[in-house]
Amino acid sequence: MERLIVEINKIIVPDKMKDAKPKKYKIMGMEAYYKKYKHYYGNVIVDKNFKIIDGYVVYYTAKNILKQNVVPVEVVTTFDRIKHFVKNILRKVGR
Repeated sequence: MERLIVEINKIIVPDKMKDAKPKKYKIMGMEAYYKKYKHYYGNVIVDKNFKIIDGYVVYYTAKNILKQNVVPVEVVTTFDRIKHFVKNILRKVGR
């Protein structure tokens, strides 16, 4: 997993995310958090092609509400995603 600051126009938003605007309370909460702490609560999670996997509220708030040009991202590989999946399964089995 690699953490980067990326220009917002380089991030690819999947069609299913483009059609769904985040809930207003999530946007307002993210905006308030950013204004208070000067960073986001979480990052935008992207694949190696900068396609969003998770963190659309951060992206949406940065782009449309705060009008920023850059956003923090975590670039994850397929291996990172498999490792996370297996770890969650093992945690559930161990209960």
